[in-house]
Amino acid sequence: MCTFFRDYNSELFAFGHRIGAPEISENDYVKALTNESFFKRADVEQDVERAQPGAEIGSEHNGDLVRKGEEKLSTWLKRYLRFHLSKAPEELIEAVDSHLLDDECLAGIASHLGIDHLVRTKEFPVSQQSSADAFRALAGVFSDEKVKNLVIDFIVPQLVDIDFADIYSLADPLAVLTDILKSEGVTEIEPRLLRSAGENSAEPIFVAAIYADKKRNVGQSAGESTAIAVDMAAREALLRLWDITSDKVLFFGDRAASVPLEQYSQPNYSLTKKCSPGTNTSLLSDSTTSDPTDNLIEDAVLRYRNVVDAEVGKSYTKRLRHKFSRGSLAKRSFRYLVKPKPYTVA
Repeated sequence: MCTFFRDYNSELFAFGHRIGAPEISENDYVKALTNESFFKRADVEQDVERAQPGAEIGSEHNGDLVRKGEEKLSTWLKRYLRFHLSKAPEELIEAVDSHLLDDECLAGIASHLGIDHLVRTKEFPVSQQSSADAFRALAGVFSDEKVKNLVIDFIVPQLVDIDFADIYSLADPLAVLTDILKSEGVTEIEPRLLRSAGENSAEPIFVAAIYADKKRNVGQSAGESTAIAVDMAAREALLRLWDITSDKVLFFGDRAASVPLEQYSQPNYSLTKKCSPGTNTSLLSDSTTSDPTDNLIEDAVLRYRNVVDAEVGKSYTKRLRHKFSRGSLAKRSFRYLVKPKPYTVA
């Protein structure tokens, strides 16, 4: 990267106050923001005077700090999630933790903090991984209390934009839901189709619900087929059981900082142990989930031909030919291919 600063040391000083850790020494910041590839740059290898960005070139990179900081961030984030999601299994906690601490999410946070402009690296522009590693390395430099504030102030707010059902997408949610409800004393779990519309159209919709003991609706959702609607309803029911709803109140800022998160170091219960041995508790992998655009047009054409067309027949747009139809070269003369002008319309 070749970014020119008037005074790199002043930028580091301002960054320390911006991130809330002015007591960290400049050397620690430089080490945390130095990627290993920085020393492979031509100007650095040739020891060019005033290689950009500034500060002394040094010989240390942030490799060790990245691993140390990642552990610290994960520890505090899991404690926060266990405090708010005490009814959720540890597998969901780990899935959310993995999502919030991946390169894409941390790189977005680092960009807002201006870290990508301070990273010393060979890359230009700075990659997501290098930017995220710099953020992790900063956590490796900070004390535990500072890392806690870092998680609460910058990582936890990202929870607002995530969908727990997508992050923890079980392969067989209905089977998992059945085992959990039976462990709570429910004797019968029944999926029901509540209503549907547009079955013979290009965009059908089905609304399904999961009933416990024939009376209690534990979750319902919509889908483009009955199987998908039942699957989504089971996911919704699981989130309700784990107290993950749209009106869930999460603590932020000073309110979250005042919570004794140290008391939530023990993992939550394991979903695998709570379900029966034969229940599939695995997640949908990339290999099992197909791209929604795969064969989309082909499926729509076949559905129209086999279902819609057989039910309602040809549409009027295909049966009627009005006065201003462009026609085709085989059936019309060229004068009919000319688009009519307003003053020629009688």
